[in-house]
Amino acid sequence: MNSIVILNRGHGQKTPDRFDPGATYGTLREVDLVDLYFEAMQADLGTAGVKVRLVYAGSYRKRNARAKFIAAKNSDMRIVHCYGHVNSNNPPGQYGAYFYHPKSRLGKLAAETIAAEFEGWPEFDRVRVFSADYNKWRNPYNVLRESYDAPPNLCGVLLEPYFIQHPKHLEFTTSDGARRVGSAIAAGLIRFLDRP
Repeated sequence: MNSIVILNRGHGQKTPDRFDPGATYGTLREVDLVDLYFEAMQADLGTAGVKVRLVYAGSYRKRNARAKFIAAKNSDMRIVHCYGHVNSNNPPGQYGAYFYHPKSRLGKLAAETIAAEFEGWPEFDRVRVFSADYNKWRNPYNVLRESYDAPPNLCGVLLEPYFIQHPKHLEFTTSDGARRVGSAIAAGLIRFLDRP
């Protein structure tokens, strides 16, 4: 498969002396939970022949610049930049959410294709796909902004597959649960990248 998925852990080492764990709940840290489902994604994507690039360190601006460099260097390939997160709003919801840049047709299709893999899961009352409108979803918009102002073979999706505080989602914080989540996201990406 002539494609690349860039995995960008939303939190982590922002500067040499600043580590951002993301959201926390008890002993759970968002950065670790993203690592768990990214591991499953990386394994399944690799088995399908999709190249995976990890962009973990530095500010969002630096990570986006790296992603755009990868896309420009591989202009003949389809590339998706995945920003990994989990949700932790209080009170927690019972849904998964996938964001795309409001002007990105490919980003929307990628988000919808990923979200479809979770339809019917008993842990979710619904699966939501959001256009990251600046006035309503300013943080997702700012994250995805530079994935739209990029080479045309690149699109971005911000992943928030579950809530770490919801009792029905605690399973996803385990290795086996993260494997389910990561494999579902990878399956959606493979379908998106393998489209005609």
